[in-house]
Amino acid sequence: MEKIIFDYTFSLSPPLDIENGLQLENIKSRYNEAISSLKNLLRKNPGFLNLPSINELNEMYNFAIAKEKLYENIVLIGIGGSSLGFQAISQALLSYYHNLFDSKERNGKPRVFFLDNIDPYQINPLTDLIDFSKTLFFVISKSGKTTETLATFLILREKIQNELGNEGVKDHIIVITENKSDNELLKLSIQEKYKVFPFPEHLGGRYSALSIVALLPLCFLKINPQEIIKGAKSIKDKITSPDPEENPSLFSALIYLLFYKKGKKIQIIMPYSSKLEKLGEWYCQLWAESLGKKYTIDGQEINWGQTPVRVLGTKDQHSQIQLYMEGPRDKIITFWEIDSYSDDIKIPQLPIKFSSIEYLENRMLSQVFKAEKKATEIALAENNRPSVTFILPELNPYYIGQFILMLEMQTALAGEMLNINPFDQPGVELGKKYTFSLLNRKGYKKPDLLEIKHYRI
Repeated sequence: MEKIIFDYTFSLSPPLDIENGLQLENIKSRYNEAISSLKNLLRKNPGFLNLPSINELNEMYNFAIAKEKLYENIVLIGIGGSSLGFQAISQALLSYYHNLFDSKERNGKPRVFFLDNIDPYQINPLTDLIDFSKTLFFVISKSGKTTETLATFLILREKIQNELGNEGVKDHIIVITENKSDNELLKLSIQEKYKVFPFPEHLGGRYSALSIVALLPLCFLKINPQEIIKGAKSIKDKITSPDPEENPSLFSALIYLLFYKKGKKIQIIMPYSSKLEKLGEWYCQLWAESLGKKYTIDGQEINWGQTPVRVLGTKDQHSQIQLYMEGPRDKIITFWEIDSYSDDIKIPQLPIKFSSIEYLENRMLSQVFKAEKKATEIALAENNRPSVTFILPELNPYYIGQFILMLEMQTALAGEMLNINPFDQPGVELGKKYTFSLLNRKGYKKPDLLEIKHYRI
């Protein structure tokens, strides 16, 4: 099987000028530091490298397949890393308009919905749309204390009870949460006899895409996770290699850190496929939450953070490329490209020739897609705007597994090289505490700034 390619041609000088590009010699001068960081990280045995076993995958899949005829809908209640991994993989592997096909056209796979916000405009219409007796609800929260997840769950739990009665509820809820004594979601789930699976203790939400957190819901969509994990395992040796030129995670992390020093404080993630859009959203959380930190591990103030911005090719060539081409020189663009399309379309001929159309005739649509990406990449380079490209051989479970593990390792290595903790999120916790206080949860003090007055003009 092929592997994903990391193309860094247009990050170097030449072809870019010295001010905006990197010189290969300068990258190589950081190799020893990068290798040392890799060894330090591996000694810590980061949890995301401990992939599920064949037996675990088979248990998940067999559990789901035994229930496959019971549900027409899957609803996932969760936020951030508890939801985005499943969203990203399911979008990449299902038909783009999956939910709009009837059951036969979906090959019996359920429709899938995500309640990843507490907006009533999102939740109310879904409750009118679905048949509760034919719907399975996943409730996913590592701590069991996530405000948004609990609020949504309590609303849906009551609606399920009203529709199906107390006894019917337990067959329509699966909870994935941490096995800890202070986890009240777990206590409620045990009391009400919901099926509960443990959220892996060694993983944070944003690093959980290759665990039961995303893989079990995928099984209910008849997506066998074995190929996903097989792909991830196939690249494990490569992304733990001490040779930076053989290790795409290490080399790409090094490039991003060097560009940050050159003032490229924004990373644009630009997938050239609508089916990779959610994966881009997942990566934005991974990069931002892991690396946006005030302090190093030893307490030095660093305030590091390269802001990830997700856009979509070719659509955003017509909305944002103008800014990237001629605006502030504070960006590094990361393209994601698919090399081979299993589902392609040929552009037909017209009976009458038009010079503005003829060049498109008889071409495959993927050719136009690739030409648009390459043209954008070259135009940016001619304006000394750096970019790199990850090329997936094709879009399938194997390469999605490879890519996710590669990006997780890239992010963790960047954190190690910066001497920051890529696995915590202290800046998020303060906002959670203030939310609790504003909702009058016992034991939480209201913020002092609440007393500041605001006046309307």
